Amino acid sequence: MINNIDKKILFSGLIVAIAFVILASAFKNGKPTCNRFIFNTYAYVTFMIVWIAAANLYLLDYIKTQQKSPNKNQSALVVISPLNLILLFIFSLFLLLQLVKTPSTEPVRKHILLVLWLTVFSVFTADTAHSIQNKNPQALAQLITTFISIVVAASSAAVLFPNVIKTWWIFALMIALVGLIIARIIFAVAGYDKTTPQQQTLSLVASVIFSLFIAYDTKTAIIASKICKEGNADYIRYSTDLFLDFVNLFSNLDDL
Repeated sequence: MINNIDKKILFSGLIVAIAFVILASAFKNGKPTCNRFIFNTYAYVTFMIVWIAAANLYLLDYIKTQQKSPNKNQSALVVISPLNLILLFIFSLFLLLQLVKTPSTEPVRKHILLVLWLTVFSVFTADTAHSIQNKNPQALAQLITTFISIVVAASSAAVLFPNVIKTWWIFALMIALVGLIIARIIFAVAGYDKTTPQQQTLSLVASVIFSLFIAYDTKTAIIASKICKEGNADYIRYSTDLFLDFVNLFSNLDDL
């Protein structure tokens, strides 16, 4: 049955459904409530993932349609040209900064910025989305199972063993992240593609780093839930951190 349903319509429907869940659970009298803090945070993460998936479906489908067109409309490829990717990256960082700076007491503005940022950010996940579309069902199932298992394990570790996760972790993780980015740049300049042992090892290391980020950011959300003030719950702030962790983990697992 699902195979006969347009995936774009399915994901669009999921977005609406999750949005209603968030509205019913995370808000009270038009203001964010502290009730069910962790559930609401992960509901936002789910919303972000589904939004990115839907945006990629529309983008990839549009590009594919234009490439098959007899007229070969090159405008479909303009958005992913190197120059535009740089400009979109800068714009994405600007939107993310504005999103972080906007207080939770301005929910309408904050949610508009969230949707704009997610839409722009989706361009940078198109490569992973295209890879997923080309995977056979068995490989895709294995990838998703591995991803979910790591997320559950990392999140559970933060809940069950909060004392193990220390505040200083963030400094070590940020140093590791910077080192990872530098290594990626060096390997790219050296001409190593994703299938080389060097890049495969780097993807494995990156997967470990972002798994630790998930544990750390989950604990941060748990701490926030305990000091949350009614009407000021900033779910978008904490869910954005986890969302970026999830996206980077999934992308690196996909490269393995």
